[in-house]
Formats: sequence, C-alpha cells, structure tokens
Amino acid sequence: RPRTKGGSSAPPTVTNSPVSGLPVVGTIVEFGKSPVKMVQRCYEEYGPVFTVPFFHKRLTFLIGPEAQEPFFKAPDEVLSQDEVYGFMKPVFGPGVVYDASKKNRQVQFQ
Repeated sequence: RPRTKGGSSAPPTVTNSPVSGLPVVGTIVEFGKSPVKMVQRCYEEYGPVFTVPFFHKRLTFLIGPEAQEPFFKAPDEVLSQDEVYGFMKPVFGPGVVYDASKKNRQVQFQ
C-alpha cells in the first residue's frame, strides 16, 4: 500500500485504477464514471481509511463508524474539522452545518 505525506501513520494512497494505467488520472476518470464503485473497490483493496489524490486536493475516505470516530472526537489541534468542512461548503452551500462555527455545528449535530 503506497503511503505519502505522513509516513507509516498516513492512510494508504490510491494511485492506480483499473480504468486507466495513468497514475492519479485513472482515479479521477474512475471516480467520474462511478464514484460508488470506485469507493467500494478502494475499500476492498485498502480497507476503511484511504486517500485519493484529486487534482490539487487529497481526499481521505473514512468508511464506517470505527474509522470515522477519531475524526469526530479528536481535538482541533490534532485533526481540524474546519478544513474539511470548508472544502464541503461549495457542495452544500452557506449556512448549513458545514458553514457553522464549531459550537453551532455541535448543537446542529445533536
């Protein structure tokens, strides 16, 4: 499992795809064709936590409650939710949970 940016503690990075032999480009094309199938393939191949490079971003997937728990429970000094939620703001729009302050977000999650 290739790992980059974080050494042995980083999740595996998906660099190949059965859709195309070109590194990184293949995963983008595969995701564009069928994101659900790609995530299922990567889950089977890499496990519940893996990273996919997409252009200038790196998307890390946390599949299942055990994989997601550290994200929601870690303090911001360890794992910043704001960076992830800022990335999601264009998807869901302003004013929703992803655009709220951490305090308001916690209230909205209840």
